[in-house]
Amino acid sequence: MKSSRIIIVIILTIAASVLLKLLAPSQLDWSPSFSKDDKIPYGDYILYRTLTDVFPNQQIQTSTSSVYELLNADSMKYTGNTLFNYIFVNRNSYSMDETSSKSLLAFVDEGNSVFLSTESVPELIEDTLQLEFNYNYVPSGDTIRVSLTNPMFGGIKYPISKGRSLYNIASFDTAKTIVLGKMRDSLVNFIKVPFGKGNFYIHSSPFILTNYYAVSKQHRPYIYNVISYLPVQNTIWDEFYKPGMYKDKSSLQTVLSHPNLTIAYYLVLVGLTMFVLIQGKRKQRIIPVITPYPNATLEFVQTVGKLYYQHRDSNSIVERLVLHFNDFLRTRFYLREVKYGDELYKKISERTTIPLDEVKSVFSVVIAMQERIVNTDEDVKKLSKTIETFKEKIP
Repeated sequence: MKSSRIIIVIILTIAASVLLKLLAPSQLDWSPSFSKDDKIPYGDYILYRTLTDVFPNQQIQTSTSSVYELLNADSMKYTGNTLFNYIFVNRNSYSMDETSSKSLLAFVDEGNSVFLSTESVPELIEDTLQLEFNYNYVPSGDTIRVSLTNPMFGGIKYPISKGRSLYNIASFDTAKTIVLGKMRDSLVNFIKVPFGKGNFYIHSSPFILTNYYAVSKQHRPYIYNVISYLPVQNTIWDEFYKPGMYKDKSSLQTVLSHPNLTIAYYLVLVGLTMFVLIQGKRKQRIIPVITPYPNATLEFVQTVGKLYYQHRDSNSIVERLVLHFNDFLRTRFYLREVKYGDELYKKISERTTIPLDEVKSVFSVVIAMQERIVNTDEDVKKLSKTIETFKEKIP
């Protein structure tokens, strides 16, 4: 009788947990997806559906292939008399390789138009168009304003208080580039660059085009007008380079992404738990106690650990610390490669507000340890402390 009560309590507890999970309000997903299918704040569900209004009676197609694969799979389609727009909206363009960048340049050269709304264009395109992007530090909670330069838009300044739209186009060929939009009155964030027979439209504030602002009547005209600079013609929307495009969802993630399947999944779990508890109680038998074998693996690890401690190689430890430090810099500051020098020090100082001299001091310690022929335990401790202290100061 007592055991039955315990089983009932367990079942009720599990059922209550499942109900709480299903009834609990879902947390808002702030991840920057820029996908046409995502209704989350930083998705582009609204922007994509605006395209049919901006380009009436034109074909809107979605690309799930790289630029190179797209343009070469049906080369006759994209090299004929029919011209196209190609729209790329993403936080960055690091995933676009040089082959696709060359294809995009050739695509524009033939008379097509490419719209790139991103905080960093592919390196080849950046060099070819003589562009340079600059990061602007904006304190949390501050509001910046963006506007379009064409007088027909009335000089309206749209307030932006959420999102990481902090990059501007700092350098470009003024002889042929047309400035279309600005932020903070003087910083350029939208330009038109003629190339061959076509044009590049470069916009450095992709977060402004997401659902977060598109749902606002105040900001909707800005988004519509930005896209309206493109000619009215057939349009390709990129979905291939979006964040997470290369990640395959597991079967469980697929099930849990649908509310009805989620309920069914948890009901099955409750049913299996009840079956195991009830049937197992009826059929279980006494399990003999088996003495476990000695943990030889643990003894081996301890022995090897002691040997490594007694004969450790400080130079190898320094090398690993520097490798991890470089990987941290690459990830934190979105660097293609880590090249020590004044350009890197200045960039880190500007993005973190850490004094330039202090940044240089940290790197001088790292470089000194790398160049030293023999490092001591004290050197290892000094390097580790220097790197960790530096990381703690980065916001």
